[in-house]
Amino acid sequence: MPLDEQRTKYLLGVLAKENSKTGTFRRTPAVFREMQMDTHKTMPAENFGPSPDLLPANFKSSPDYLSMMKTDRAAAKTRRTRANSARHASLGNGEPVQYSSVFRPRPDQEHACHLTTQHRQEIANSEWALLDTLEAHMTNQAREHRHRVVATKAARQRGHLDAQVRDRETILQKESNLRAQEAAILEGEIAACKADEAAAKEALRQQNLKIKADRLSQLEATRQAKQAAEQHRRAEEAKTLAQTKAMLEAEQAAAAAKADVLRLAAACTRQENEEKIRAKKEANEYLKKRDTDLMKANIELLEKQDAEREAAQKAFQESIAARVRGAGTKALDDNRALLERENRLIKQFEEQKEREAQARAQYEKEKRERQKHDLLQARQDHLDLKEQRAAAARDEMNRLRDMAEAKAREEAEAEARKMAGIRARAVNTKDFLSTQITNKEMKSVVDGVGMSEHERRLNKKLLEHASRIVGHPQQLTVIPF
Repeated sequence: MPLDEQRTKYLLGVLAKENSKTGTFRRTPAVFREMQMDTHKTMPAENFGPSPDLLPANFKSSPDYLSMMKTDRAAAKTRRTRANSARHASLGNGEPVQYSSVFRPRPDQEHACHLTTQHRQEIANSEWALLDTLEAHMTNQAREHRHRVVATKAARQRGHLDAQVRDRETILQKESNLRAQEAAILEGEIAACKADEAAAKEALRQQNLKIKADRLSQLEATRQAKQAAEQHRRAEEAKTLAQTKAMLEAEQAAAAAKADVLRLAAACTRQENEEKIRAKKEANEYLKKRDTDLMKANIELLEKQDAEREAAQKAFQESIAARVRGAGTKALDDNRALLERENRLIKQFEEQKEREAQARAQYEKEKRERQKHDLLQARQDHLDLKEQRAAAARDEMNRLRDMAEAKAREEAEAEARKMAGIRARAVNTKDFLSTQITNKEMKSVVDGVGMSEHERRLNKKLLEHASRIVGHPQQLTVIPF
């Protein structure tokens, strides 16, 4: 997954901070660059320290003491000769120097020690090592040349002296006349030799000073370039930091605004739900109260109709009894037939009354059944309406719950995608940083070891000369780490 631009800038800032830190190796651009004269290469070891001929004022001049001093001086000279031989042997005399150490790295130090070993190998095989080998080789050749010149002059002088001695033995008289001239010639030759040697030393010193000045100028140019690069890097880092801070503040403000909107929406939803629940509760209470009032009114109406029917029946029976009591005796006396007719009429009336009562009872029964059926139907309709409303409420609740669950699933999926993106970015960042660390380690092995293009152009002829003379770098001096 490609990194976005902001993430790339952030990682580059981290890399710049890492590069600004002190690495595994100390960057020393002047590796194998010796700016001072090495006295141990030009001055014999026996000349170190005070001269044995300069004796203090209270020196004891007894024969035994002088003999002891001569013995001590001879032993000291032998020790110095051995030390000088050991020193030349330690420098390798052109062979690779072998180092031994009792240090054994721990497992967590092996990688750093391996990088250090590679760094030293790069130093030992660098172009500066080749120049150092050329310098040591030229110094050895110059020393050998001086020794040969001195030996040749000494041999010539010994030949002259031998000839003078032979001439002095053969022609003693001429020797006395020519002694002053020979002495003057000898002194002139010695002065000329000394002058030549002093001129050679001065030329070598001027050459070394020139090389030192060139290398100092190279070091100053390298230092100024690194300082300019460091200032540019710090400016870029400050700019990146300001951009990152502004982006974080904008993200925080957007998150706060989003949280306020979500909080307001949740409050509105909660208030709407509470109002719906309260309205449903009031409607249910109203329907329940209306059903109770309707049932009470129906019961009161039925009781009132029963009371009126019983009162009418009682009044009719009382009127019939009064008629019977008032005319019964006279009818029996006057006309039995009339009595029988009355009885028959009464019986018919009672039968008619009983039939009417039965019909009325049947009607009332049917009426009560119809009212009961109507009440049950109204109650069933009310229950159906209530069930429909409850089902609608359940459907609404299910719909709201489904919406909430869908929203929760969407948020969970969004969070999962966000976490997957974060994990992917973390993996990419880890791989990117691992690559940068590996590149930094590989760079630290060769950083500051070889020459730059500018230094290589300046020392091109010197490098070609060194390749022709010494071939490859050899460790003839001590490597500064």
